[in-house]
Amino acid sequence: MSPERRAGTGTVGRACVVALLMALLLPAGPPSALAHQGTANRHGSLPPPSAWDAPGEPYLLPKRAAADWAERVGSWTAGTAKQPPPELWATAPAARTTVVGVQVADTWPQERSTIVTARQTLEEPFGVTVRDIAVRVDLVEDDAGTWVVVPSPTPALTPAPPGTAAPTPAARQVLDNHRIVLSGPARSDVVAGRVGDQLLQLLTALACHQEIEVSLLTSGYASYPSERLKDDPATQHASGRAADIRRIAGEPVTSEHVEGAYEVMRAARERGVFATGPILMDDQSSPLVPDHVHLAVR
Repeated sequence: MSPERRAGTGTVGRACVVALLMALLLPAGPPSALAHQGTANRHGSLPPPSAWDAPGEPYLLPKRAAADWAERVGSWTAGTAKQPPPELWATAPAARTTVVGVQVADTWPQERSTIVTARQTLEEPFGVTVRDIAVRVDLVEDDAGTWVVVPSPTPALTPAPPGTAAPTPAARQVLDNHRIVLSGPARSDVVAGRVGDQLLQLLTALACHQEIEVSLLTSGYASYPSERLKDDPATQHASGRAADIRRIAGEPVTSEHVEGAYEVMRAARERGVFATGPILMDDQSSPLVPDHVHLAVR
């Protein structure tokens, strides 16, 4: 199912002018502190599985292991035992989980921390419910070279309730911009008011140059930053101040497709935003990110 693309060219043009002015002139409102790991979303859509499971994709073997685990523990039939983590838990008698994306969040020697985005179909007594979920999955490589899922170093958190605030003008601009493709969990974050206006204004400004696909905002990062990252000011996802961009102008962000990543990172850094990705910028000392561009407003 292809991601939603909304609004017309005129709307985007006006949004670009407004976004550029707001990004330069207006301070950000306080972002929501709510962390979120899964929410019902009947209208959003996610990239097809082939978007991440392709030759040349960084860390493909641990990503496949994470995806297999999420689909296995997030699916069950009536009468069978189920012990999924809180992010995949539901009271429905039957469920089917389909992974649509896997992204690397952190790496260590023989260890990987990933975030899996998935669509879960719940067969309940009153009907079928579909929800989009983002869940952290950590893995280690054993002596045989097999990637095995292990408990996360920090406990997974129960999904937070949806925010209550109506979308701000900055949120509406993002939601109505057909050049900003949002994953299901990312769209839910924006609708629920979990993302700060400063970051939303940045995304609108960046989309004036080329289409961007946002894979993660706050969803999936409730148990982050991890112990290794807790003192890093760049890890601002849970506070609504960071975004991960998975595709730029239709191309996946990898070390083999760096042109789009370079342009987005350059534009973000010109606005005083922390930006890192699969390519080093001038004077950059932060580690490379293999499969997305990470942006964090200060």
